[in-house]
Amino acid sequence: MDNSQNRILQSYKDFWTRFLDVKGRSTRPELWHPFWINLVIFTFLGIISASILSVIFALVIIIPSFAVTARRLHDTNHTMFLAILSHINGLILIIVNIVFIVILTKAANSIAEDESDIIISTIIYVFKNFNSTITVLLFVGALALDLGFLFVIIAPITLYFLVISGNEDPNDYGSEGTTQIITQEDSI
Repeated sequence: MDNSQNRILQSYKDFWTRFLDVKGRSTRPELWHPFWINLVIFTFLGIISASILSVIFALVIIIPSFAVTARRLHDTNHTMFLAILSHINGLILIIVNIVFIVILTKAANSIAEDESDIIISTIIYVFKNFNSTITVLLFVGALALDLGFLFVIIAPITLYFLVISGNEDPNDYGSEGTTQIITQEDSI
């Protein structure tokens, strides 16, 4: 195996072995190699299991993803605050979407005689129970919009710090990460 393949495998191994380590630093490859590998695995599992295994896999990688994101932010000399905000915001958006889907599914199932009528049944249910249904849906929708707006602000800022080059000098979070790579290249 050549050096790039070793680096990819080492990055993915570190993703799992350092899954609780939010201290220290991680380089861009240590973040992005596990990201694309997990995306491929997630997609494959979704295809073969009608999304059930991919959802389980997504839950399993939440903590290691958070840890490597925090370490990557440390490499750019930033706190893990953006990682915390991004992950909490993402989880809240998922919960809000699940609540929204459950409400609509419950509404549709209470009227629908068969699954082909679900959309029409949902519309009928909303109009029959207009006050209570619309109030809940508007609340959930407004919450989703607020969180979505927050996500639109946080996500690009976090992404920028994850993409930029790390500090070449030791910083507040240690001397590994990008510093370690620069030191290794200088000694070659």
